[in-house]
Amino acid sequence: MSHHTPDLVEAPTASTAWWGDRGVRTKTLAAVGVTAAVAVGVGVMGISALSSTADATQTLYEGNVGAITATSNMVDVVATTRIASRNAILEPTPEGKQAVVDQFADLQTAWEAGADDYRAAGPTGEQTQLLEEADNAYDSYLAAVQEKLVPLALASDYDGWFATNKAEVADQPS
Repeated sequence: MSHHTPDLVEAPTASTAWWGDRGVRTKTLAAVGVTAAVAVGVGVMGISALSSTADATQTLYEGNVGAITATSNMVDVVATTRIASRNAILEPTPEGKQAVVDQFADLQTAWEAGADDYRAAGPTGEQTQLLEEADNAYDSYLAAVQEKLVPLALASDYDGWFATNKAEVADQPS
């Protein structure tokens, strides 16, 4: 008859005995607790990431809205300057003509404020270059209006104003 020797089972060490002696309920609660802790950690990291994303999005939004608003204001200034240059010749009284001419200083200030707002919105290098080109074009146009058209408007020289505007001023970029 062959003797079968039972395999010897090693006695559990103190650390494995401690965990092994725990009940199923304790082990289940421990697993759920670890899972909950990981979930809380992931949630906190997610909220932190969302907060950073929200801040970046808000900054982007403010920059874009600021640039759009500034550009819109600058376009309005150009249109108002063109209308004012025409109103100066159309005003029937010297006082009315001078009141229109006096608007040009405020329009220049409004243009500069729009350009400053655009710069504050954080334009790219190319956008900054385009702004400088637009700034120079507006300055040239306003100077042509003030130097060439305003004296003709104040003198009520309709024919001279029309010819000068058509030949020298209306084609100025603005």
